[in-house]
Amino acid sequence: MTDKDAPLAPWEEDDATHPFVKQEVKLLAKDLFLRIRSGKYPYGTRIPAERNLAEELGTSRATIRQVLAFLEGFDMLSKRIGSGTFVIWRGAVAAGARDEEPAEKEPPLADVVSPFEINITRAIFEPEIARLAAIYMSYRDQTALGAVLQQLDEIVTEAGRFADLERAFFMTLCEGTHNALLIAMYRIMHDIRQQPQWYVNKTRSLTPARIKEAKQGLRSIYAALERRNIESAVECMRLYISNMQEELIYTSS
Repeated sequence: MTDKDAPLAPWEEDDATHPFVKQEVKLLAKDLFLRIRSGKYPYGTRIPAERNLAEELGTSRATIRQVLAFLEGFDMLSKRIGSGTFVIWRGAVAAGARDEEPAEKEPPLADVVSPFEINITRAIFEPEIARLAAIYMSYRDQTALGAVLQQLDEIVTEAGRFADLERAFFMTLCEGTHNALLIAMYRIMHDIRQQPQWYVNKTRSLTPARIKEAKQGLRSIYAALERRNIESAVECMRLYISNMQEELIYTSS
């Protein structure tokens, strides 16, 4: 397709709404517009980072920032602090599919959820999970939880294995509430934390000292549940969250 044959971008169709920018910015914006329109960057997807776009398009990051801001002004992109820049344009797609609406697709949760949001969710869910588990856990549930804790106790330096078993500990604990909706919602959060970008941060934070501290916290939670001490179980859970929440904030920055 030649430049003459290329479809017009919104700012080319109406000069009255055309903000003043350098010609280079307009040309690069047109390039990205055509990629979005063709479906290379469909609705709901995160576009490459500024650094990658600058390298690919042979320009500076400062210019790329102007390009992205320009496209934001035409409701094509939306920048989400800490998550990246996403396509929000729902216009017609390339030839051959112009009569079809592009499939609406929300960005994956793991791409848009921040460490702060994860910590808020944990602070809401996990104390209540501890409270319900202290009430409803069966002997079989306690035995299963104790078996996971025993495996955790054997770990000294294996960060990846510890992260996996910690997840198993908390999922087993949640299953002990026997609340199907709570279990389903909690599993979503854990699935997010299993995504590569989160899992790497998690394991990076688990030094031998942090593993030792975490094991002490998990043992305290288990002991409170074993005694059916609701207040102690909730307090131990809150303390664990408070002590471990830095893993997501500082290692992901």
